[in-house]
Amino acid sequence: MALMLLPPAGAAPAPAPVLDLMPLCGGTSTNQQGDRLAAALAPYVREGRPVRVSLHGATPFSSSFLNSALGTLIDAYGVEAVRAVLRLTAYLPSYAQAFKHYLDTYPRPRPVR
Repeated sequence: MALMLLPPAGAAPAPAPVLDLMPLCGGTSTNQQGDRLAAALAPYVREGRPVRVSLHGATPFSSSFLNSALGTLIDAYGVEAVRAVLRLTAYLPSYAQAFKHYLDTYPRPRPVR
């Protein structure tokens, strides 16, 4: 586990950076668009740094987009690592629910017998 340094007493923590989904990905329906989000999020997940994703102007998410955006990161770093750093902003409740549902139901590794 990485050591997380706290800001000096009385100092406000720096806000997490914001990635604006639509300009970054260009849409929310294809694997390629999901790959763009996964590539942008990977350094944050790998380093355990919080990041916010703005869903302003987003369209409904296809399963292809979510598989590429979130599934790739979960396979590489684990669902808890993704959950620990990812925060959503400027979203419709149904869009946040789609992300939550994906994270909650992503197949867990099966124990080896």
